Amino acid sequence: MQTQRAPGGPLPHERREAVIVYHAIGRVPRGSLHWNGFISPDRFAAQMAYLAEHRRVVPLSELVDTSSPNGPPRVAITFDDGYRSAVEHAVPVLADAGFPATFFVPTEWIGRARGWDTNADTSLEIMSADELAELDRLGFAIESHGHAHIDYISAEPAVVERDVRESVVRLGEILGHPPRFLAYPYGRATPGAANEAARLGLRAAFVLDRRQHVMGRFAGERVSIVPADVRPLFALKTAGRYSWWRHSAAVRFVYRVLRPLVRNRWLWP
Repeated sequence: MQTQRAPGGPLPHERREAVIVYHAIGRVPRGSLHWNGFISPDRFAAQMAYLAEHRRVVPLSELVDTSSPNGPPRVAITFDDGYRSAVEHAVPVLADAGFPATFFVPTEWIGRARGWDTNADTSLEIMSADELAELDRLGFAIESHGHAHIDYISAEPAVVERDVRESVVRLGEILGHPPRFLAYPYGRATPGAANEAARLGLRAAFVLDRRQHVMGRFAGERVSIVPADVRPLFALKTAGRYSWWRHSAAVRFVYRVLRPLVRNRWLWP
């Protein structure tokens, strides 16, 4: 996993690895405010079948620790928010395929309905502590998504540091071992959050595909998978070159023109 070119390393458009992000697996009405945060079970199964045929799915830790320029592009599968719908619809598909996956969980909401979005028109349950422990026992990775799911960019530095710390402590209590990774809530990093993660011994942290105030191993790139990702776009996002393509001058220009037509921020994070 790289967020900038290392000496002698690949250019962004030469990378052959990707960390993809899912949120909820299920169906909601097309007009829902959070429609773009859902992937249907059928679509998810089809995407996993594509990965099985065309990609090499690896644990997130493998992308962090090693590089592999040869062979099919490597893909790490991650889920943000710890929704129970992933246990119901995604885990059986992952288990059948033998795929590893990582679940980033906001620890304040474990075993409760999502409570950080007061404008939500869809209620979603977060996995319980027992469900998280069972996934950990089965070999899935359970990692930090902060504690209260706050936006670190707008929070006071002391609040951000405490939020990261509380999530690490809580996961250690549930799992019997500390987490290794952090996915910043809303995909936005701050130096304070990155520094606290490093101080607590986390190995890496992850953002979403947008400009950041942090670089290096505490700003690992991830790409959101959304309902608009038809097969060619899913192929591009999992080939390891999407971020380079997305931020190219030509695509940025087109996006600026089309942005007023985009319904919400989920479509192209």
